[in-house]
Amino acid sequence: MTLAQDKPVTQSVARALRDNPIAITEGASGAPKVQSKALDVLHFKAYRTGGSFPTLSALGSTPMKLPLNEEEFDSDACYDTTNYRFTPNQAGFYVLQATVTLKATTSWSEPNEVGYDGGIFIRKNGSNIAKSILETSTNGQWRTHVLTVIAQANGSTDYFELWYDTGGNLGHSFECGANKTFFQGWNMSAV
Repeated sequence: MTLAQDKPVTQSVARALRDNPIAITEGASGAPKVQSKALDVLHFKAYRTGGSFPTLSALGSTPMKLPLNEEEFDSDACYDTTNYRFTPNQAGFYVLQATVTLKATTSWSEPNEVGYDGGIFIRKNGSNIAKSILETSTNGQWRTHVLTVIAQANGSTDYFELWYDTGGNLGHSFECGANKTFFQGWNMSAV
């Protein structure tokens, strides 16, 4: 039986598939070939445990590397939980994604992006390569910032970090946890 890719599955096709199962074992002549590198993609996800981040009032307007001290996964041990940095050991292009959840502790408003550098940043080798600007917030309101970038890494010395800049506004706090504030990435060249 052959199915055209753009045709919907009808009841008769579904019945035929149900009533005529074909078992394909690994290595069988009709088995599809799976690219091994598609199963072995370098990937990581780091987040903060331990209750809270350092006090923002101690920062003033000084940027801070987010201390993400726990890994949910790290396929090649490339994320350093001491220096809070991802140093891929494979050359290629990486999708890097950061999610930062903040809770406003006072009402505040940030200026627009023109001339303003406050927000979350993904840095490569110490230089900003992507940023998300903070927005107006009301006391008690949650804000989640998601930032995604594709960046090339040489597989040896290039590293990536997640940074935060208050922009001088201290009226918010971070939320910790694997699904609240985290930094993750994967090698898209290997897929």
